Amino acid sequence: MTAFRSTLEELIEADVWLQLVDITHPNALEQAQVVEDVLKEIGATKAPILTVLNKIDAFDEDSTVLQEQLTAYDNSIPISAKTGQGLEGLLKHIETMIEHRMIPIQVCLPYSAGHLTALLHEQGVIESKTSDEAGIHFTARIPKHLVDKFDRYQKSEA
Repeated sequence: MTAFRSTLEELIEADVWLQLVDITHPNALEQAQVVEDVLKEIGATKAPILTVLNKIDAFDEDSTVLQEQLTAYDNSIPISAKTGQGLEGLLKHIETMIEHRMIPIQVCLPYSAGHLTALLHEQGVIESKTSDEAGIHFTARIPKHLVDKFDRYQKSEA
């Protein structure tokens, strides 16, 4: 349990939490609540939780049990990992959630700051990029937890 809790504590800075719930399990709602309680206990409350309701293929579309399950969870997306139903919508929803939490920046990174250029490409969304003798100029959006790394390279608005 200590190792599990330690892993969770490192994820406090996550932009989005995905909670996968097997909606065919008789105690699914209670299990989901335990996960949310642990997240609150360790202080992981900054990021929104998207509840992914798996195994919708186990129900008929007009099933009242399925409808009850779907309405029992806040911010949820129904999927079937088995059939692939809902996966495209899940990916789009995650992308939208992450993009809304990103911070716009304008920076000029010197060529010697290759590690920051790589980080920007890996975790940011680059809107424009030009270069000159001073370095590489980016207009981008980055996760909030990275803003401090780029502060000293921010371009002042003229």
